[in-house]
Amino acid sequence: LVDRYDVEKIKTIGDAYMVIGKGNVSAVARLALDMISAMQSYCRRHGYPLDIRAGIHVGPTIAGVIGLKRFLYDVWGDAVNTASRMESTGQAGRIQVSKAVHQALVGEFHFEPRGCIMIKGKGAMPTWFLLAPKQASRPDTGQLNSSTAAEPIENNHRQLAARQAVKTSGGRSWANGSSETPSDRPKCADCAR
Repeated sequence: LVDRYDVEKIKTIGDAYMVIGKGNVSAVARLALDMISAMQSYCRRHGYPLDIRAGIHVGPTIAGVIGLKRFLYDVWGDAVNTASRMESTGQAGRIQVSKAVHQALVGEFHFEPRGCIMIKGKGAMPTWFLLAPKQASRPDTGQLNSSTAAEPIENNHRQLAARQAVKTSGGRSWANGSSETPSDRPKCADCAR
Protein backbone atom coordinates (compact mmCIF):
# COMPACT_ATOMS: atom_id res chain seq x y z
CA LEU A 1 0.00 0.00 0.00
CA VAL A 2 2.83 2.39 0.80
CA ASP A 3 4.25 1.95 -2.70
CA ARG A 4 0.82 2.42 -4.29
CA TYR A 5 0.46 5.88 -2.74
CA ASP A 6 4.09 6.95 -3.19
CA VAL A 7 4.63 7.72 0.48
CA GLU A 8 7.69 6.78 2.49
CA LYS A 9 7.75 4.48 5.50
CA ILE A 10 10.04 6.09 8.03
CA LYS A 11 10.01 3.56 10.85
CA THR A 12 8.05 1.37 13.17
CA ILE A 13 7.87 2.43 16.80
CA GLY A 14 6.55 -0.41 18.93
CA ASP A 15 3.18 -1.14 17.35
CA ALA A 16 3.17 2.11 15.35
CA TYR A 17 4.03 2.54 11.67
CA MET A 18 5.14 6.04 10.63
CA VAL A 19 4.94 7.30 7.05
CA ILE A 20 5.43 10.67 5.39
CA GLY A 21 3.94 11.99 2.19
CA LYS A 22 5.96 14.87 0.86
CA GLY A 23 3.43 17.55 0.02
CA ASN A 24 0.59 15.11 -0.69
CA VAL A 25 -1.81 14.89 2.23
CA SER A 26 -4.44 13.25 -0.01
CA ALA A 27 -2.17 10.25 -0.66
CA VAL A 28 -1.61 9.69 3.06
CA ALA A 29 -5.35 9.99 3.73
CA ARG A 30 -6.09 7.37 1.05
CA LEU A 31 -3.34 5.12 2.44
CA ALA A 32 -4.84 5.33 5.94
CA LEU A 33 -8.33 4.50 4.61
CA ASP A 34 -6.97 1.54 2.64
CA MET A 35 -4.96 0.27 5.62
CA ILE A 36 -8.07 0.26 7.81
CA SER A 37 -10.08 -1.41 5.04
CA ALA A 38 -7.36 -4.05 4.53
CA MET A 39 -7.24 -4.82 8.26
CA GLN A 40 -11.03 -5.12 8.46
CA SER A 41 -11.02 -7.46 5.45
CA TYR A 42 -8.24 -9.57 7.00
CA CYS A 43 -10.16 -9.81 10.27
CA ARG A 44 -13.33 -10.94 8.49
CA ARG A 45 -11.42 -13.63 6.59
CA HIS A 46 -9.38 -14.93 9.53
CA GLY A 47 -11.46 -14.08 12.59
CA TYR A 48 -8.74 -12.10 14.38
CA PRO A 49 -9.99 -9.10 16.37
CA LEU A 50 -7.44 -6.48 15.28
CA ASP A 51 -7.96 -2.78 14.61
CA ILE A 52 -5.83 0.01 13.24
CA ARG A 53 -5.99 3.44 14.79
CA ALA A 54 -4.54 6.23 12.62
CA GLY A 55 -3.69 9.89 13.05
CA ILE A 56 -2.72 12.45 10.43
CA HIS A 57 -1.32 15.98 10.70
CA VAL A 58 0.43 18.24 8.22
CA GLY A 59 3.14 20.79 8.95
CA PRO A 60 6.83 21.64 8.77
CA THR A 61 9.37 18.96 9.65
CA ILE A 62 13.10 18.38 9.51
CA ALA A 63 14.46 15.13 8.13
CA GLY A 64 17.90 13.66 7.81
CA VAL A 65 20.29 10.84 8.52
CA ILE A 66 21.63 10.41 12.03
CA GLY A 67 24.33 8.17 13.45
CA LEU A 68 28.02 7.53 12.99
CA LYS A 69 28.12 3.73 12.85
CA ARG A 70 24.52 2.77 12.27
CA PHE A 71 22.74 5.22 9.99
CA LEU A 72 19.07 5.99 10.41
CA TYR A 73 16.84 8.25 8.33
CA ASP A 74 14.30 10.00 10.53
CA VAL A 75 11.89 12.92 10.63
CA TRP A 76 11.41 15.35 13.52
CA GLY A 77 9.22 18.26 14.36
CA ASP A 78 5.98 19.42 15.83
CA ALA A 79 4.04 17.91 12.90
CA VAL A 80 5.40 14.46 13.76
CA ASN A 81 4.48 14.88 17.43
CA THR A 82 0.99 16.14 16.56
CA ALA A 83 0.40 13.22 14.16
CA SER A 84 1.44 10.88 16.95
CA ARG A 85 -1.05 12.56 19.30
CA MET A 86 -3.79 12.29 16.65
CA GLU A 87 -3.17 8.53 16.58
CA SER A 88 -2.83 8.01 20.33
CA THR A 89 -6.00 9.95 21.19
CA GLY A 90 -7.99 8.44 18.32
CA GLN A 91 -10.33 5.47 18.27
CA ALA A 92 -9.74 1.96 16.97
CA GLY A 93 -10.85 1.53 13.38
CA ARG A 94 -10.86 5.30 12.78
CA ILE A 95 -8.57 7.99 11.37
CA GLN A 96 -8.36 11.12 13.49
CA VAL A 97 -7.06 14.27 11.78
CA SER A 98 -6.10 17.74 12.85
CA LYS A 99 -7.61 21.06 11.75
CA ALA A 100 -4.77 21.53 9.23
CA VAL A 101 -5.57 18.20 7.53
CA HIS A 102 -9.31 18.89 7.59
CA GLN A 103 -8.76 22.27 5.93
CA ALA A 104 -6.48 20.74 3.28
CA LEU A 105 -8.90 17.92 2.40
CA VAL A 106 -12.41 19.22 3.14
CA GLY A 107 -13.26 19.51 -0.57
CA GLU A 108 -11.99 16.02 -1.35
CA PHE A 109 -13.06 13.82 1.60
CA HIS A 110 -15.99 13.30 3.98
CA PHE A 111 -15.32 14.03 7.65
CA GLU A 112 -17.13 13.59 10.93
CA PRO A 113 -16.41 16.29 13.52
CA ARG A 114 -15.13 14.81 16.76
CA GLY A 115 -14.86 17.99 18.80
CA CYS A 116 -11.99 19.24 20.89
CA ILE A 117 -9.57 16.72 22.32
CA MET A 118 -6.88 17.43 24.92
CA ILE A 119 -3.54 16.96 23.18
CA LYS A 120 -0.43 16.61 25.33
CA GLY A 121 1.80 19.63 24.89
CA LYS A 122 -0.86 21.47 22.85
CA GLY A 123 -4.00 21.75 24.93
CA ALA A 124 -7.47 21.41 23.44
CA MET A 125 -7.47 20.90 19.66
CA PRO A 126 -10.42 20.46 17.30
CA THR A 127 -10.28 17.10 15.51
CA TRP A 128 -12.24 15.20 12.87
CA PHE A 129 -12.55 11.58 11.77
CA LEU A 130 -11.68 10.98 8.11
CA LEU A 131 -14.45 8.86 6.57
CA ALA A 132 -14.09 8.44 2.78
CA PRO A 133 -13.23 10.23 -0.46
CA LYS A 134 -16.13 12.38 -1.69
CA GLN A 135 -16.44 10.49 -4.98
CA ALA A 136 -17.15 7.35 -2.94
CA SER A 137 -20.43 6.88 -1.15
CA ARG A 138 -20.31 8.12 2.40
CA PRO A 139 -19.88 5.18 4.79
CA ASP A 140 -22.19 4.45 7.67
CA THR A 141 -20.30 5.78 10.70
CA GLY A 142 -21.67 2.93 12.81
CA GLN A 143 -19.65 0.49 10.72
CA LEU A 144 -16.49 2.46 11.41
CA ASN A 145 -16.80 2.03 15.14
CA SER A 146 -16.16 -1.71 14.87
CA SER A 147 -13.92 -3.61 16.95
CA THR A 148 8.48 8.27 -3.65
CA ALA A 149 11.65 7.54 -2.16
CA ALA A 150 12.28 10.11 0.49
CA GLU A 151 14.94 12.65 -0.20
CA PRO A 152 16.93 14.50 2.41
CA ILE A 153 15.09 17.64 3.27
CA GLU A 154 16.87 20.92 3.61
CA ASN A 155 15.20 23.85 5.30
CA ASN A 156 11.84 23.27 6.94
CA HIS A 157 10.03 21.60 4.03
CA ARG A 158 6.30 20.98 4.56
CA GLN A 159 5.66 17.31 5.00
CA LEU A 160 2.86 15.19 6.20
CA ALA A 161 3.45 12.91 9.12
CA ALA A 162 1.13 10.06 9.91
CA ARG A 163 1.35 7.49 12.60
CA GLN A 164 -0.71 4.35 12.68
CA ALA A 165 -0.90 1.73 15.36
CA VAL A 166 -2.28 -1.79 15.38
CA LYS A 167 -4.22 -2.52 18.54
CA THR A 168 -6.14 -5.59 19.58
CA SER A 169 -9.88 -5.09 19.91
CA GLY A 170 -11.54 -5.40 23.22
CA GLY A 171 -11.18 -3.37 26.37
CA ARG A 172 -9.74 0.08 26.05
CA SER A 173 -8.98 2.21 29.06
CA TRP A 174 -8.18 5.89 29.23
CA ALA A 175 -6.06 7.82 31.69
CA ASN A 176 -9.11 8.42 33.89
CA GLY A 177 -9.79 4.67 34.05
CA SER A 178 -12.94 4.75 31.93
CA SER A 179 -13.43 2.56 28.89
CA GLU A 180 -15.21 5.12 26.70
CA THR A 181 -14.29 8.51 25.32
CA PRO A 182 -15.05 11.21 27.86
CA SER A 183 -18.27 13.13 27.08
CA ASP A 184 -17.09 16.34 28.70
CA ARG A 185 -14.91 17.52 25.84
CA PRO A 186 -12.45 20.32 26.63
CA LYS A 187 -13.32 23.72 25.24
CA CYS A 188 -11.06 25.61 22.87
CA ALA A 189 -11.51 28.70 20.71
CA ASP A 190 -11.78 26.62 17.49
CA CYS A 191 -14.39 24.32 18.99
CA ALA A 192 -16.65 27.17 20.14
CA ARG A 193 -17.39 28.12 16.51
